[in-house]
Amino acid sequence: MKITHPVCLLALLLLGGAAVEAQIDSPAEIADSEIERRTLLRAADQIELLVKRVEELQKQITASEKRLDDLEDSQQDLANQFNQSKELQQKQQQALIEEVSKLIAEGQGADGASQESAVASNSEQEGYEHTVQKGQSLWAIANAFNKQGVTVTVEDIRKANNLGQDDFIQVGQKLFIPKSQ
Repeated sequence: MKITHPVCLLALLLLGGAAVEAQIDSPAEIADSEIERRTLLRAADQIELLVKRVEELQKQITASEKRLDDLEDSQQDLANQFNQSKELQQKQQQALIEEVSKLIAEGQGADGASQESAVASNSEQEGYEHTVQKGQSLWAIANAFNKQGVTVTVEDIRKANNLGQDDFIQVGQKLFIPKSQ
């Protein structure tokens, strides 16, 4: 057995030296001394193993701290990328809103109604799809289409869209405007 750690050597010297100083007179004392020496050697071995284990644990802690630092850096990079992506998405959304607003403004008549491309409904009727804008009523929509050459009444729009007599429509609602035949 080879003891290399300074703490182990010191413990062995102190304990071993005390055993040597004791007078060895009888075989029983010699046996006790040998048992004590072996116990000291085992204790020194255990101390050396513990010291090596502590050194290994310190290396693992250092490596874990480095990994934690790397993960924190990665987390910060991801947070930055997320924020950049969010800003880009907001810019794109704003650009899209502006473009849609421009298209709506270009396609609207003087009273705010727009006529969109011809579509076929579920039945055999042909007509137009119209998205309700703020401030529009069925009367205003019918009037705007009539000015553009599409003969349609409020009652035609009600029937085509299964609306009640209350004329309740919402902004963004899509209405089918039947084409006159």
